[in-house]
Amino acid sequence: MTHAFEQLNEFTREYEIPIEQDQFDERLQNLTKDVATKAHLKGFRKGKTPRGLIKQRYGAALQNDVIQDIVQDNYSTLLNEAELKASWIGRPYVADFDEDRPSRVKLRVETVPEFDAEILDALTVKRPMVQFTDEAIEAEIDTARERCIDWYELKGDGIVAHAGDRVWFTYGADDEETTASHDETTDEQAVDGEREIEPPQLMVVLRNPKNEMAAALHNKILGNGVHATFDIEESEVAAAGAQLDSDSTSLTARITKIEQGDLPPLSERLYEDASFRYLLAKYEGTPPQSLAELKKAVIPSLEALVTDYTQAHIEQRVLMELASRYVPAIPRETVRQEYANLLRLSEQQTDQAYAYMRLFDAIVDDEPLTTELWTKRPAFEEIPVKINPPAGESFEPLPEMLVSQVREHARNAVQNVAVGLTMRALVDHLELEADQEAIAQAIQSQVRLYESFMTQSDRMQEMMDYLYSEEHYQQQVSSNLEEQARKQLVERATYEDEEVALADVINGTNELPMNSLTTFTVLPGYPVPKVLQPNDDSPTAASSGDAEDGASKDSNEDPIVDETIAAEPEQKSSFISRLFRKNKDS
Repeated sequence: MTHAFEQLNEFTREYEIPIEQDQFDERLQNLTKDVATKAHLKGFRKGKTPRGLIKQRYGAALQNDVIQDIVQDNYSTLLNEAELKASWIGRPYVADFDEDRPSRVKLRVETVPEFDAEILDALTVKRPMVQFTDEAIEAEIDTARERCIDWYELKGDGIVAHAGDRVWFTYGADDEETTASHDETTDEQAVDGEREIEPPQLMVVLRNPKNEMAAALHNKILGNGVHATFDIEESEVAAAGAQLDSDSTSLTARITKIEQGDLPPLSERLYEDASFRYLLAKYEGTPPQSLAELKKAVIPSLEALVTDYTQAHIEQRVLMELASRYVPAIPRETVRQEYANLLRLSEQQTDQAYAYMRLFDAIVDDEPLTTELWTKRPAFEEIPVKINPPAGESFEPLPEMLVSQVREHARNAVQNVAVGLTMRALVDHLELEADQEAIAQAIQSQVRLYESFMTQSDRMQEMMDYLYSEEHYQQQVSSNLEEQARKQLVERATYEDEEVALADVINGTNELPMNSLTTFTVLPGYPVPKVLQPNDDSPTAASSGDAEDGASKDSNEDPIVDETIAAEPEQKSSFISRLFRKNKDS
């Protein structure tokens, strides 16, 4: 059977699935009978509820279940047409009625693009090259010693920051709220019930600045006391280890605490400290007695760290270069689905997850994020900003920390989808097969690991059941295929050497400078389909953000977000493993 479809854009198809009335009636009757035998409604004994009452109360839900079953029956046939590979399949909706029975259903599908082998040609990326100088090694030793300092806070009048001190400061937009002391919250604010938003806080040790930006920040802090304020640039915020996700050009910082401490001496106690031990992870000799001996002792560990970093960095750069060629534009609903999955994995509360879903389209379309987006559902009353603007005024922007958090989820979702689609296409193109021996060894290694530290027999059995499950096996298959594809991809690429400081490698400050929201384009979405009701001359709107007027005021359904939030989270499954599993199932 061939299904008719409309090509909405490069990736999105809308399929039409006819519903045979005899088949629909038979399934609906059987389902109603099954529900009636199990239902326990007030006033009736269990299993004795009249079918007419079941239809009256749950008719729409029963019809939806039957439609879902019919669509599911057509699912495999639909995907097998022209070897269709889907990255997202939407919720079916009724497009036409014959009297009071649905006669035609539509289903939106986002497909995986074709892979052109030519995009593998001339893949050139930069390869990090690290020089192990005496100065760089000594600086890394000092940095590790700084992490082992026992700090104590300086209190009293006239305390100012000196070289070697650790200083804590907050930063934010240049306004009164940022520079005001935390203790200066007024009683009027407390009465209004507004919760004060804590500004982000950073820490910097005024010793051995790593670069010019860090040196400039140190100079602004030196000689200042607690509560002192100073202007700070975005580059200086980054030098202190934070990422600024704001359009603010004028920032003000305020010192909140000054601490003092001395570098610990070279000793076995220092070498056993968890914050220093990584430098001697590959050293097997006697404890170094001098700085010269320590410099030689840490080289093997530093080399191992640099090797791992270089390999991971190369793989990431090559893969992102290939992804930007393969899927410069990404289907929106596939990204929305991954965005929702990340929200669930981050253990967001349901209400907050719904709120974050409401922000998705505005984020990927680079639109302002204001409190107006939070008024779409009644559950979002506990927001630490004013919801309803005064008459004649516009909605307030959402807090910078919230905006930064949701944009990070969106960036990760876009990158996961781009990489996942690329890896799936690459594995298919290379015609790779899973290494069953390597997979068996990986599973056995995990089993031995859990057996070594798990003591509760019930939890052990639960974990063993999972490790030997088909789900876990399929995850190992996808990981094995991905590893093979990455290896071949790295071997095919060409490289240009790029000098990188040792400190940047160890601290991770030379990560790939890529914003996936600007590297990839998320294709425009389509309006939520109009849902027809029986005996209606015109469609009524599904209760969505763009069509709420046609929905029941008491309804909390939201097709934009319910479909993705309500599903069970795939906690042990990456985006790419789900793609491989879908490909296998189809």
